Amino acid sequence: MAVATAYELRRRGYDVEAEQMPFPFEAGFPHSITEIAWGRRFTTVLQRNHLRDAFRQPGTRGIVIADWPPGPRVDLGDSHVFNIEHVSGAGIRVIDGQPNPPLTDATEHIHRAAALRYLRVDDLADPVPSIINYLGIRTASR
Repeated sequence: MAVATAYELRRRGYDVEAEQMPFPFEAGFPHSITEIAWGRRFTTVLQRNHLRDAFRQPGTRGIVIADWPPGPRVDLGDSHVFNIEHVSGAGIRVIDGQPNPPLTDATEHIHRAAALRYLRVDDLADPVPSIINYLGIRTASR
């Protein structure tokens, strides 16, 4: 969640990085913190093409939650948070900033997910500094 927010802030011109920090909750950060940070609720994706439709306009950006299906391979946990954006001339990109190095084509996450939710953020104001700090995002400058 912090990495996805940090990625969006970098796209806005901030020099930021998500710090590795212990989660205050056993299962990680609740997704509601991202909703509080951005002031909007996640939208449930009923069909995969609805996600593509939500980001069909160049310049749109968002944060996606993928809930993984139950099974032996849940190496990313029960759910995972990553970014989606429509880059003019390049189309829709799915970026996962958590692995090192980051995945610049994480579309497989969308295909593997049992359920998806998205939060469009390009049309929203920046999160307040207290939320950015709570998520462990270091800010340098804009």
